[in-house]
Amino acid sequence: MPHGEVTITLQDVEVLHGLPIDGEVITGSTQKEWENVCDKFLGFRPVNNQRKELHGQMILIQRLLEAVANPLPPNATEDQLHKYARCYILVLLGDTIFMDKSGDRVHLMWVQQLEDLRNPRRYSWGSACLAWLYRELCRASDKKANQIGGCLLLVQYWAWARFPYLCPTVEHGPPVGAYGPPVRGPLSLKWLWVSNKKNMPAHIFLDKYREQIASMLPGQVMWQPYEVELEDLLPWCVAGRAVWTAIVPLVCFHLVEKHTSDRVVRQFGMIQEISRNVDTDTVLHAIDLRGKIEGYARLLRRHPVGTEDHKDITDVLKAVQEIGRVQPPIPEAPNEEAATPAAAPTQSPSTSRAPVGHGSRSPVATTKSPNTCPY
Repeated sequence: MPHGEVTITLQDVEVLHGLPIDGEVITGSTQKEWENVCDKFLGFRPVNNQRKELHGQMILIQRLLEAVANPLPPNATEDQLHKYARCYILVLLGDTIFMDKSGDRVHLMWVQQLEDLRNPRRYSWGSACLAWLYRELCRASDKKANQIGGCLLLVQYWAWARFPYLCPTVEHGPPVGAYGPPVRGPLSLKWLWVSNKKNMPAHIFLDKYREQIASMLPGQVMWQPYEVELEDLLPWCVAGRAVWTAIVPLVCFHLVEKHTSDRVVRQFGMIQEISRNVDTDTVLHAIDLRGKIEGYARLLRRHPVGTEDHKDITDVLKAVQEIGRVQPPIPEAPNEEAATPAAAPTQSPSTSRAPVGHGSRSPVATTKSPNTCPY
């Protein structure tokens, strides 16, 4: 855009949605008996009838809604309560944070993070949400794509905050006292009463928004829309302030995306220098839930042994190996395809390349222990 780069960052995820952005990584095994997972943690065994309640590792959201359609009995056990809660949370994950193009299913892999509900903020849900959204935005940019997944509510609220002229007017709020005292929560609640125009033809909005964005002036960009609101937000909406500007890998199971906050420092009240060139490498995007690891191996061969890139990719491979998704040994000998360390390329990696650490701070969603992913 004429005014410079602007993007969705960890700050937007935490402030707008209140999701924790600094915690344990969202990852785990995808090689499970999913019928048994449903039985053990959700309280029902899916039936493969005409509607195929379970397809691969994806459960029909309607089946989860049926499981929570009726309230729990007064004498419900703690196990029943937890299974009920997991079904409800999975619906929220599938319909909002980790929405995919199927529209009516949600991955069961998230159940691994819901096994213990006593510490829900243990995981970095925010960084996983952003990694998922980055990947979906990348896929949607393909000329052949006609659908998009990811947390689209985040995209909408982010656009309204950064470009206020795109936001519809809040015509009226709820009647005074109708729902008790005002609710305090994530900043996205401020747009709760924006008028709903979903019945208008979509092409009218599309043409209107395209015209407005094409004619946007630099003065119409709100670089720091949250500054006056931060002090009034709940503590858990600003708890990760220390990592808002971190340049770190964002990990979400098979997805690894880069948080390049250094390209949009104006969003944090700093002066933006000329951004470094970015070499967009699509190899990492070949990694999917079918357990393919060849993309990582090819990426590894492009970097000399001893460089930071080579070490970071090796750490990812070791982590994947620990959770049982790859069997071959990890190469350690110098490779033929890589140049010498002195001749290694110096351009900055993009969000689609191997994750690279920055500074002395550990990456977001970091837990360095023998049994967990190094990210």
